[in-house]
Amino acid sequence: MVRTLEEHSRPFWELSYAISRILSESEHVETALLAILRLLKTRLDFQVACLWRVDYEALLVRCAECIHESGDRYGLFERLSRARTFSFGQGLPGKAWEERTPIWYQGLNKQENFPRLIIAKDTDLESAVAAPIFAGRRVLGFFELFANRAIADTREMTEFLLIVGGQVGTYVEKMRVEEQLTGAEEQFRLLAETSADAVVTITTESKILFCNAALENLFGYKREELYGKLLHVLIPQRLREAHDRGIQRYIASGEKAIPWSGVRLPGLHRDGHEIPLEIAFGEHRQGSQRLFSGYLRQTERED
Repeated sequence: MVRTLEEHSRPFWELSYAISRILSESEHVETALLAILRLLKTRLDFQVACLWRVDYEALLVRCAECIHESGDRYGLFERLSRARTFSFGQGLPGKAWEERTPIWYQGLNKQENFPRLIIAKDTDLESAVAAPIFAGRRVLGFFELFANRAIADTREMTEFLLIVGGQVGTYVEKMRVEEQLTGAEEQFRLLAETSADAVVTITTESKILFCNAALENLFGYKREELYGKLLHVLIPQRLREAHDRGIQRYIASGEKAIPWSGVRLPGLHRDGHEIPLEIAFGEHRQGSQRLFSGYLRQTERED
């Protein structure tokens, strides 16, 4: 079983805790990655630290950040790193991408697969390691660290870097999914607000989470009066039990009691009169929460 950061060997415990804290407190991916890059460089006593991202469309690795000690000793090396891209297996980042594990270069001036060697020779850098950032089997990027001395590639250090890469990768994927969901939710709300049809979104417990201006006009409620209320408030009394049974059956079995593409049902106006409606339904998710939306249009009253 893979150990957590806190369960790792004592030499890395404090650093592991600090990384966990950054991930738990950061709201933005870029802020967290840069903070961890700085932390690894400082605490492990490296002179240069680079962050690389995998561009799967171009099948290249690109440098996103490069930090180093004050002064211009490593300035040219930073500029070259930021300007370079590496393909699968090329250079230190590309090799770590290919092997999917931390790759150590001891004696940089002896490495054949190190395109930045000419510039590195003008510095005092002697060793380096590139550690993958991954989520599942997908490599997202790398931490690349350079030292002005030999760094022992111990089993403990390699395992520590693997654990960090896995935890950071999981965080990056989680934040990416949340950003996509937030973007999708904002797009949905924008479209709903400009829709001529009334829109209402409920939870699996039939509590109202959202409604648009058209629904306010159709039912005579202000939306703040509806948020958190059961959908029953918009359903005639005689149909509420059937609604509850239908949604519970769908959640349990996936079986739809009525056609979701469009069905004629009455709604209940705030003043008590019934509204003839044509309603279509849809299901979506917000994080782990299942939500249902109804799209309602008033029809001609049937005699």
